[in-house]
Amino acid sequence: MGTQRRINGRVLINDLRGGMTDAELMNKYELTSKSLQAVLMKLVNSQAISDIELCERSPLYRESAEYMRARGCPRAELTVRLPIYDVEASTIGLLRDISETGLRVAGIESKVGQAKTFQIPIDIFMQADPLLVVARCQWVKTKGKNRQYPVAGYSIMDLSEKDRRSIREFIKLLLLSKSGEWQTLA
Repeated sequence: MGTQRRINGRVLINDLRGGMTDAELMNKYELTSKSLQAVLMKLVNSQAISDIELCERSPLYRESAEYMRARGCPRAELTVRLPIYDVEASTIGLLRDISETGLRVAGIESKVGQAKTFQIPIDIFMQADPLLVVARCQWVKTKGKNRQYPVAGYSIMDLSEKDRRSIREFIKLLLLSKSGEWQTLA
């Protein structure tokens, strides 16, 4: 397992503002394009540099930002296991995909029209509180051949502005990572 290197954000921002290209930054800091995108996103999230300034200076960052804006409400599919908790029924399922307006959940029984309160532990992946989401079931399907389980789609009904921002940042994190661990839905 590789060790993580520390990159001085101020120095990287100075290099960016000094005119270094994405390729030059990747070479200097020994980063892949994916790693550079992740570092730039961290700088924006920490408010060390603005989204607008990065869009002007970094084609890699601009490409990711344009994808996010074009979709309107991007959705990210998780291919790793992220538990999701049904607060009222005290049951655990798996989050399969998420957007600002909805989510798909496997393993939790539900009926169309039923409202549920879910807790999603995004703090496993980023610095944020777990999400608390109230959602209404829109559809239910049974999946699996040997062992059947329910998969349901939910529309989000109630979400605080803080949680909405956290979902946006979580989706950006998922969409920026193109390592094969995550996939995006068109």
